[in-house]
Amino acid sequence: MHEQCLENSKLNIEDFDTVSCEPSIEQERIIILNLCNHINETPARIGYAIGLKVGLPSFGLIGQAMASSASLKHALDIALRYSQEVFHFTNINYHVKNDNFDLQWEIAHAEDEELKDFYISRDFGACLTIMRSSGHNIPIKKLSTSLSDEVLSKEIVEELSCDVNVESKVMSITVDEKLLHLPMPLLNAQASQTLESLCYTQIALPNTNEKMSLSEKIGQLLRQHQYILTRDDAANALCVSSRTLARHLLNEKTTWRTLVATQRIAEAKHLLSHSDDSIELISEKVGFSSSSAFSLAFKRACAKTPSEYRKHYSIQAKTKTA
Repeated sequence: MHEQCLENSKLNIEDFDTVSCEPSIEQERIIILNLCNHINETPARIGYAIGLKVGLPSFGLIGQAMASSASLKHALDIALRYSQEVFHFTNINYHVKNDNFDLQWEIAHAEDEELKDFYISRDFGACLTIMRSSGHNIPIKKLSTSLSDEVLSKEIVEELSCDVNVESKVMSITVDEKLLHLPMPLLNAQASQTLESLCYTQIALPNTNEKMSLSEKIGQLLRQHQYILTRDDAANALCVSSRTLARHLLNEKTTWRTLVATQRIAEAKHLLSHSDDSIELISEKVGFSSSSAFSLAFKRACAKTPSEYRKHYSIQAKTKTA
């Protein structure tokens, strides 16, 4: 069975005996597809079963950090912050409103539609496992399911005994936000913080320039490529895996998306204040597909349109000169 699951992945079972083995995103897709093709169950049911078996020890240091968190809410925050950049198949979001905590999953990329049910049901099952590991009964108020496996959806609803929306575009659950403040079983906030920090620093990046932070190195790469650079491209340039890069960005308290957005706006400010380039040309130089998209992003970040920022800077410069 192992050989069948690894077929066409260019991996051998022996590779997983080493700590450094880290399959690429495409290799993971191939392995999951092989798994679904060789097991006589729906992708949703396979994913859900795997998610339910993912205990906190499966997360390594991050799992230990979650187990010793001050509350289930903090444990979920750790899991979400870690997964948002390190994992690639689903987008996970949550918000709190009217004492309700809503957590939702949706597919991240169109090319993953074939295995959509697997990814979402797996992550949903893993979330239930984390909640149950708190040792507290956290009832689900409402479940919205986007799974095409109607039989599994009905089984989950019966198991959770909650209200349900079976025609949702995303998978989501709603729980009482107050219950998430109950402590985790190994409550030790200091240990949790130490373990979390250790997890993000356990794999060292090559020191190509001791004086430059990782963010600065990436900023340099972005400028060289006119801000059109994927995280995978940056990882290759730094001779690390994409996931390792994501972990180290988290250690610097940022993510790939946040860093790229910040670097783009910083460069745009410089060009607006130190060049006569048109707004259209500047938007192109900092990697935006259109000047309207650039103006919207710039105003969101700076509370001014590019034209307003340039005018404001020009007035300030004239005042200083006078």
